[in-house]
Amino acid sequence: MKKLSGLLVFLLLAAFLPAEQPSFQSPTFEKPYYRIVFPLEVGPDSWTIKGIKINGKDWGTFFVFQAGESQNLRKPLPPENYTVEVDYAWRSGQKYQLALFYQREGSAEVEKKVIPLKAPDKGGIPIEAEGFYRVFRAEEPVGMERKGKICELTVTAAKELLAGRELALFEGKKQIPLQILACREASPPEKVAATHPVTLTYRLAFPLDMKPFQKKLLLLLSQEGGQPAGESSFIITGEGVGKTIKNKCLSLEFHPQSGQLNIIENFQQGIRLFNKVGVLHWNPGVFIPGIAWDHSFNWNPPPSFEELVGRYLYISTRRGPLQRIKEVKLEVRYILGAETPYFISETMLTVKRDLAVSAIRNDEMVFYHELFDTLIYQDKQGRVVKQPLQPDPTFADGLVHVAPDDVAWVGLVNSRQKFGFFSLRLAYAHPSLGLAGSWLNKPGTYFYAPANGKYVYWVRPLLYTWSEYPTRDLLTFVPAGSQFYEKNAYLILHLEENLSKKLDSLLKKLKNPVRVY
Repeated sequence: MKKLSGLLVFLLLAAFLPAEQPSFQSPTFEKPYYRIVFPLEVGPDSWTIKGIKINGKDWGTFFVFQAGESQNLRKPLPPENYTVEVDYAWRSGQKYQLALFYQREGSAEVEKKVIPLKAPDKGGIPIEAEGFYRVFRAEEPVGMERKGKICELTVTAAKELLAGRELALFEGKKQIPLQILACREASPPEKVAATHPVTLTYRLAFPLDMKPFQKKLLLLLSQEGGQPAGESSFIITGEGVGKTIKNKCLSLEFHPQSGQLNIIENFQQGIRLFNKVGVLHWNPGVFIPGIAWDHSFNWNPPPSFEELVGRYLYISTRRGPLQRIKEVKLEVRYILGAETPYFISETMLTVKRDLAVSAIRNDEMVFYHELFDTLIYQDKQGRVVKQPLQPDPTFADGLVHVAPDDVAWVGLVNSRQKFGFFSLRLAYAHPSLGLAGSWLNKPGTYFYAPANGKYVYWVRPLLYTWSEYPTRDLLTFVPAGSQFYEKNAYLILHLEENLSKKLDSLLKKLKNPVRVY
């Protein structure tokens, strides 16, 4: 009898307990979503969900869960209690009317269930731009403070959601001005066009301050009009590939024929670097006997040239076959930030058919010989190696010294005026996916100071039978599909006691950017 009484009490209490209530959810780092959540009781027949409208407008991004498991909305929902989550950027204090359209099993009629809701007074989006949103998480990964770090992200959205609207990025209530690096349209295959909309993909750049190991949420919305794009932060003169680009610290002059770096000047430090026998940045380059050297500076003009000038970044890219050796495709990309004392170069060679070469080289910076008298680099044990730029007569072509190909940074030093020019090695790859793998031959970082020349330089050869007299007439096989990629940051620095620490710190930051995802 006591058991029966207890059961009756439990059933009576359950009957009067409130059912699951609608709620508005704000993003957290673990669940970065805006959601409008409400319960749905399906019955007595199965329902097929046809769609949802919010304040009279169709909204296609919603999910139905039963006991935490996502349901397939292309199939009827059996009679049961469900939870509906609408992915929607909502505003605090606003009233919303959700209309859910459904069709009962065996019926041709589409019915409507209306759910009136009012958002809480806190937790919503900061501007009047309900609907589309993306929340991105930002993390500082290596315990280093970042000030105005230019970050990048990729975002995709259905084209119809962004038509006639501008993207707006927020950190809390503060809007962060954007630079649009690119926007491209992607269309689905015809057989899935009914369920996969035409999509826009954006690449965006923006500044961010981050404390060591800090985590942040960034909110991307779309709004009518929006902030103006903002003026360029660069001073640009010249035409075509031969422009001169100035930021807050540097002036980069590109050669009018090839677009390769010709002169670099740090006008804050009063240092100007040049080469009287050609451009500064010679490579990538390939040498095949009978054809001679073919460098990036031989382009006349580059087959393809594009540039982007914006609030935060200047980017130029050139692509196409080498000028003489058409079986090798070359790509060169320069990136200069509006306030950075360094610039970045990315290069890639792709071999389109089997070749026999004497040399493939990269990261070659060539300077007038009176500018520098000492080589410098950090070895694999973290020690700083310095050596006068005096050629060894037993080596070919004024070779001074060979360091490993993958040292962290290299440079040349003017010991009289106490400054140096440095390459920070950010990325380096040489894939070849045949059975034998990569065909590197005598790779290294080679420093040269030809006795009869008017220049000094370093270079990173990858295949290099040309390096020594005994092997100079030999060729190295390079299989089709081989690629040679690298990414380096270049800068001028005055010599200080903490030079190595300063270079290591910058290298660590550049190799470990703020993660935005």
